[in-house]
Amino acid sequence: MLTGVALYCRLFTDGQSGLGAVYCYPDPSFGNTLTLYVTVAFVSFMLAVSERLRHYLFSVLVLPFSVGAVAAVAIFIIKDVFSEIAIQTRS
Repeated sequence: MLTGVALYCRLFTDGQSGLGAVYCYPDPSFGNTLTLYVTVAFVSFMLAVSERLRHYLFSVLVLPFSVGAVAAVAIFIIKDVFSEIAIQTRS
């Protein structure tokens, strides 16, 4: 679903505000998002098909997202304590 949203934003928004600013420009953000979610979908389908692969690939799928989530929460807490969090878009 996120890939569809990213594709919609890339094709039908102006790229100056909102999700269009995140996913539209520059193109590497869009390419990286598609690559990430296509890879996650492929590994998920492999896990659904093969019970043997679940033993080996489940941690490959869960661990990077867990580390990323913990790091993001830590960064938000640190930034909130020491400075104001500001989201800037192109205008």
